[in-house]
Amino acid sequence: MATLDTPVTVDLVAELLQPGPLRATLASLWAPNAERMAEATAAKVRCVANSSQLNRLMEDGKDKPDG
Repeated sequence: MATLDTPVTVDLVAELLQPGPLRATLASLWAPNAERMAEATAAKVRCVANSSQLNRLMEDGKDKPDG
């Protein structure tokens, strides 16, 4: 088993831990998280916009938006 471990380990280091393949691997792992973060940020922006609109309506004494 030890005779197999060394070539496999050396090959993995040679293939995966080089800058190009490592960058691609990390990017594929981070991409879903980045998408979720973008969706969460967009939802937060929508909530803040809705909250601002409601605050303006209350300040103006209205209970419904125009239109």
